[in-house]
Amino acid sequence: MLAFNTINALPSQQAQVETFRTAAAHLEPGGAFVVENWVPDLAAFRRGCSVAAHEVGESQVVVDVAELHPAEQRMSTTRLAFSRDGVQLLPMNHRYVWPAELDLMARLAGMHLETRWEDWRRRPFTDDSAAYVAVYRMDH
Repeated sequence: MLAFNTINALPSQQAQVETFRTAAAHLEPGGAFVVENWVPDLAAFRRGCSVAAHEVGESQVVVDVAELHPAEQRMSTTRLAFSRDGVQLLPMNHRYVWPAELDLMARLAGMHLETRWEDWRRRPFTDDSAAYVAVYRMDH
């Protein structure tokens, strides 16, 4: 299982494809490979940049600043935590993937999409979903 958007932490598409292949090689009969991920929201970017408040409180303010690199499907993100003690910078890089791209990675590894939900409560995945849980199984 890859929870909490872990697939996006891998640095390249090749690394993501290899992760699917490795998962497929370790699946027991009837086993599943589950991926939890977010759907990229490119509309949140203006001229390739995004700034969003993550937390606003009396003792701390947290802001996410991101730069989009669409040719590489990559986001360079820094979370800024402002508090009385100063500023903390938390850089994160993401190689984002679309749901259909994950489905193709699964097919390359000999798996197929069994189901996709919006969340762990198994709500339907729709055009408005911001995240999803996908379940992949080995082909017969």
